[in-house]
Amino acid sequence: MEVLESIKDREKRAYELFKQDGFFETVLDSLSHGRTLSEIAEELNIPFYTIHEWLSADMARKERSDKAYQTGASYIIDELTRETREISRSDFRNLFGENGQLLPVNMWPEGAAKTVESVEIKEVFENVGGGNRELVGYTKKIKLWNKNQAIKTLGQEHGIFKDKKEFSADDDLRAMISRSYKAEVEDKRDVECSDKKETD
Repeated sequence: MEVLESIKDREKRAYELFKQDGFFETVLDSLSHGRTLSEIAEELNIPFYTIHEWLSADMARKERSDKAYQTGASYIIDELTRETREISRSDFRNLFGENGQLLPVNMWPEGAAKTVESVEIKEVFENVGGGNRELVGYTKKIKLWNKNQAIKTLGQEHGIFKDKKEFSADDDLRAMISRSYKAEVEDKRDVECSDKKETD
């Protein structure tokens, strides 16, 4: 029963939002920046079906929201391209200080931070006697996103790299067999023609 009341409350909130001036424009702006309708509904704590039905109920609203969706798709592609470009131009030296120590995460430059896939930190202990151990430092490992793959992706996207056809030893063998068979067939035809002329 409480669940049904909660849904009713969320529906009521949705219908109140739909009546507010500027709400539709806010939704359009979110969609055009790559947000999904389900994300918007979750953020507003309203049922997804209410906002979906509301947008679809009016043809003008539907056309504008569909257009905003398309713009959002272009926005996402543009963002991914930018991220990939930053990875391709990354310089991991920006993650370290003057003395070669790894900087705290909150001090990483924005561009450099995006190039890091993961960070692994392990505590290093030292025996101090009596079965006791003392923390003496940390071992830190950084895994970066594949820079070469990012460059390749950008190159293919802009038509810089052309596909290179590779041939294996098996391909060469097949080609040789094909040429040999073709030559054998042609020789056989020549012999048949010669025999036929002698017979005539």
